[in-house]
Amino acid sequence: MNKEQLIHEYAKCFKNTSYAIESYLETYDNTQSKYVPFKLFPEQKKMLNNFEKYNENITKKYRQAGVSTATAAWISKQLQFASKTKPEKVLILANKLDTAQELANKIRGFLNQWPEWVNVGFSKEKDSQRHYKLNNGCEVKAVATSVDALRGYTPTILIFGVSFLTVLSKSTTFVPPTSVS
Repeated sequence: MNKEQLIHEYAKCFKNTSYAIESYLETYDNTQSKYVPFKLFPEQKKMLNNFEKYNENITKKYRQAGVSTATAAWISKQLQFASKTKPEKVLILANKLDTAQELANKIRGFLNQWPEWVNVGFSKEKDSQRHYKLNNGCEVKAVATSVDALRGYTPTILIFGVSFLTVLSKSTTFVPPTSVS
């Protein structure tokens, strides 16, 4: 692509998350035992549109619905296209650290798939499974739920996940529930 085409493609991806994900990301398909182009289902597209339209989202999910995978792809797009002057800070809260790290690793996997002309790359400043930073200042941090899980970190995107429910908040005043019944 020439420079003009790249600018047009960048703008198209910036404005249309579903297009960006379906054009540039792959996901692992267990039935085929290989990576395949990421094709979003209608409900996943609706969920991603809601993520962009509303600051606070609660998503009920059933097993193998692709909610976590589509959410991770969406977050990777938000991070890649974020401005250095307004970097995104993602906090992933889960009942177990392993569960939070699993989503952080899924996001990292998608971040690595973006083409070179949009990929901002990882910073050497912070680069672990629990907390990593991108060269545009964006960060992803995975923690287990606790009384002080938010201490010292002000997220712009908060993912609070339990097995049947995902809460996504783009609000810095979000307080996760202490129990879910």
